[in-house]
Amino acid sequence: MAVRTWNSSDGDWDAAGSWTGGLPGGSDAALLNSTKANQAVTTDVTGIATLDELIVHPGYLAAIGGSGNEVTCSVNTVRYFGGGELWLKDAAGTTDDVLIRAATPSGIVNLGGATMSRVYLERGTVTIAADMGAVALLSVGHVDTRATDVNLTITSGAGTVTDYQQSGGIVSSPNILTRAEVTGGTLRQTGTAAITTLAVGPGGVVNYESTGTITLFVVQPGGFLDLGEQALTVTRGIVHRGGVLKYDTGLVTFTNPLLNWDEALT
Repeated sequence: MAVRTWNSSDGDWDAAGSWTGGLPGGSDAALLNSTKANQAVTTDVTGIATLDELIVHPGYLAAIGGSGNEVTCSVNTVRYFGGGELWLKDAAGTTDDVLIRAATPSGIVNLGGATMSRVYLERGTVTIAADMGAVALLSVGHVDTRATDVNLTITSGAGTVTDYQQSGGIVSSPNILTRAEVTGGTLRQTGTAAITTLAVGPGGVVNYESTGTITLFVVQPGGFLDLGEQALTVTRGIVHRGGVLKYDTGLVTFTNPLLNWDEALT
């Protein structure tokens, strides 16, 4: 694999002269670093169809693409540590691993396009766009400050997340999360889309404001689940000793009796 370093003077993503060693391709890594720290990617943003890796160092301070001008490319692996902005769309559903650790929590990242297999968010202000396809694994964590390193907005219309893991950050989601585990940070689920199976662990806070049916929830010791102020059906719920569940008995219907910690053991 060859590493091609961004060395542009005019922002043209798809020009051989913008890269040391020539234009990167499907078996290459595209590297943006302090070499051209302030040269944004502005033109021909759909010209490179595939990359093996996209690597952005903390020393790169400019924007890669922009709103309505997203870099559109399928990348096996994305590692973003930049100090500017990243606007990226997957071109063909072959992006496998995306790690976002922006230089600061306010670093803007927008992800969209076709499917992405695994997305790991550790720092940044991130939007998953409405045109994003399904995501197999979405993990939200932290680097320094558990509560606020990540601020994630999932836009209505984005695809289903099969496995969702959260150990930090603030997240708003109106989309289907098939299996969700929240052990830190705050998740706000809105709209009509369901979290099918939900586990809320120590330090996790879930504000469930959706009307989507929950098949199973488990609130573990130190977890907090608020089922909101809307009509809602829950097939089965379990609250362990030390977990907190808040709900309106006139609005929430349990298909099976709610189990407390002692009952769940029998």
